[in-house]
Amino acid sequence: GALAVANAVSLTLALGLARVDRSAERRMVELRRLLRFGGWLLYAYGVERVAAFCSLLILARVVGIEAVGEFEAARIFSQPVMVLAMGLLAALRPRAMRAAQQRDERAARHASKIFVGAVAVVTVGYVVAVGPNWSWSPIVRLFPAAYAEEGLLAAMIVATAATTTTLIFRSELVGARREHAFAALSTVMSVLQLVIVGALASALGAMVLPLAIGVKAIASHIGLRRLLSSVYRPATT
Repeated sequence: GALAVANAVSLTLALGLARVDRSAERRMVELRRLLRFGGWLLYAYGVERVAAFCSLLILARVVGIEAVGEFEAARIFSQPVMVLAMGLLAALRPRAMRAAQQRDERAARHASKIFVGAVAVVTVGYVVAVGPNWSWSPIVRLFPAAYAEEGLLAAMIVATAATTTTLIFRSELVGARREHAFAALSTVMSVLQLVIVGALASALGAMVLPLAIGVKAIASHIGLRRLLSSVYRPATT
């Protein structure tokens, strides 16, 4: 709360000082453009977070709070894939965004192949190491909730990896300034996730969430590829 207030006050003060300085008029125009651009991105990621929260509410309502606890345990243990991928993305994202800005599909595909390949290798190794309910694994004894439903952890690791691999393509879309399309795609994919969870929660229990997340990731890949095809091969008139 205090941090949010401090940020709001500092931003208001900065905007006020910029308005007083007439030489900053050009910077203000750029700031307005940045705020509009950032607003679409905030919406896109925000709607996905809302969908994730609503998915948990549906699971709790239909199956029970225990299923939510089992899923959350599996989700937490799937995060190392995301963490490692984010480190690699920090190095590759600028390259992907620059390639999209310059309409350089070859450079973009080079960056995405490195990223997706690295995530795939890490995912396979991690699934083998912690996915099964190994009798010798200390993780199984220390965190039994993650293994309460057989296959849930492995499925969640794969679903997390599938979602993670979309990040490099999202970076390209952002670099191409297609934030409106990005927001629209996020909305459609979030609705898809909610529909799957609502339809299959009673039959699949906690396993419905990895399924919904994985299907959403696959559909996102298809949507992103189609949107990016117009970036690198714009329609001629």
